[in-house]
Amino acid sequence: MFPLYWAGGSNDDGDWYRHVFPLYWSSGNETNGNWYRHILPLYGRAVTPQSDLRYLFPLYGRSVTPQSDLRYLFPLYGSVTDAESHETRTSLVGLPPFPRTSLPALAFYEHASSPASVSDRFFPLYRYTYAEPEQRRELNVLALYQMQDSPALTFHRLFPLYSYEDDREKNRGGWSFLGYDQFSLTGYGDDASQRWHQILPLYRASEDLTGHTQ
Repeated sequence: MFPLYWAGGSNDDGDWYRHVFPLYWSSGNETNGNWYRHILPLYGRAVTPQSDLRYLFPLYGRSVTPQSDLRYLFPLYGSVTDAESHETRTSLVGLPPFPRTSLPALAFYEHASSPASVSDRFFPLYRYTYAEPEQRRELNVLALYQMQDSPALTFHRLFPLYSYEDDREKNRGGWSFLGYDQFSLTGYGDDASQRWHQILPLYRASEDLTGHTQ
């Protein structure tokens, strides 16, 4: 049957193989437990004592290693779990998350959770994150509304209507309306070096706290 079909093996090292050209390829080793099967170009599976990889091209795939567990149903769903950090990332409508990286998935929606943090992103509408060690929350909606909240910082901004900041770590705070910071119709701000307030075009006042001048 050669060259369409051939098979063989070795009793000494446990190797075996079977091929049906060009569609089916399989081989393995009975000693170490490694083996693979491919029905080209649609299906394949490769197994070792440390990993298990399978795919149904181009729709489905799964890869299991001691470091991560990745599975996807392209282009609808993808998920990866990191064994070391215990983080699970899930994506919808796009590419699956990449293992062993913090880069965001190229997908419209992604959710990530671990014992220390959680994040949610629906491109381009919003992004939300929460970090447990710092007790920090962040929310961004359409790049117009931003919120950050932690024991050291409170910040809100709805561009271009208003903004509010209370940075307790840097001893800085203020608010503004119809604009941002000193580029606003009315506002107030202070930090370690200056204090200012304004209602344009009626008045503007500032105080240099280092030199105590107005």
